[in-house]
Amino acid sequence: MNIHGVEVTVDLNNNPEFEGPNDKDVQVYQTTATINNVTFEAGIYTQEQVYEILSSVVMSEEELRAAVATGGTVTLGADVTLSAGLEISNNVTLNLNGKTLTSTATDDGWITNTGTLTIKNGSMSFDGTAIWAKGGKLNLIDCKITESGTTGGDCVYVSNKAVVMISECSIKATGTNE
Repeated sequence: MNIHGVEVTVDLNNNPEFEGPNDKDVQVYQTTATINNVTFEAGIYTQEQVYEILSSVVMSEEELRAAVATGGTVTLGADVTLSAGLEISNNVTLNLNGKTLTSTATDDGWITNTGTLTIKNGSMSFDGTAIWAKGGKLNLIDCKITESGTTGGDCVYVSNKAVVMISECSIKATGTNE
């Protein structure tokens, strides 16, 4: 398979981390395994699932914006810094993949959600409001969110009858503005 212009081959015969019970499955035997900066938890994945996960990897702000506009699963393959707000109005799963999403700007609402957004498996650090759930649904799973700037703001701001589910997250405001 070709991911970001790089040919990726999972050799099931020569890779001790993976074994295919048949020609369409990939099994991760270790606790985790990493392919192209993506961490796979132990389990069985079809080749289609591996391809879908690897093809959803973004490495920059520009790639993140394009992938979010399309919708579906988006996986960070590197730490990404936003220079402006990110609006999400469709169905997006943002797998931070152990990486960090930050912002260099100082306005509120860096991720504004009106669709269905799941953010999982990583860290976010913002100056101002990190996430504005402005209607729609927001799921936060296994993530660390920090508001650490001087402008003040909320880590997660909820309005317009948004539904928010939070599981196994650390949310902390450490900014200096009262």
